[in-house]
This record gives sequence, structure tokens and C-alpha cells, in this order.
Amino acid sequence: MPQLTDSLQEFLRNLDQDDLEGSAGLHRLRSEIKRRFNLILSDPAGRRDVVTDVLLRSLLTQ
Repeated sequence: MPQLTDSLQEFLRNLDQDDLEGSAGLHRLRSEIKRRFNLILSDPAGRRDVVTDVLLRSLLTQ
């Protein structure tokens, strides 16, 4: 879990508001979170995804 949190925080720190514009921005956000988590959690051969979907319960931009 600490690796997932660290990976997520690092990724989110590098985003700006333009990266999250519209439905395409949210789709890219979900896809990138899923990709990063699967890199950490997948088996060594990388044959299957552990995370299949990402649910964003809230989103706050500043």
C-alpha cells in the first residue's frame, strides 16, 4: 500500500489543471492511475492486470 500511495502522490503532483479538463482528462487520469498500479501489483511476467478499473469518488483542483 505505501508504494501505491507514493506512486499516486508523485503522479498527481506533476499534473496541472489543463491535464484534467473535460471527460477526456478524467479518462486519462483513470487510465494512468490504473497503469501505474498494475506496474506495481502485477505478477513478474506482467501477464495480467490486477487493477481493472478506477473509481474517483471526488476530485478537487486548486
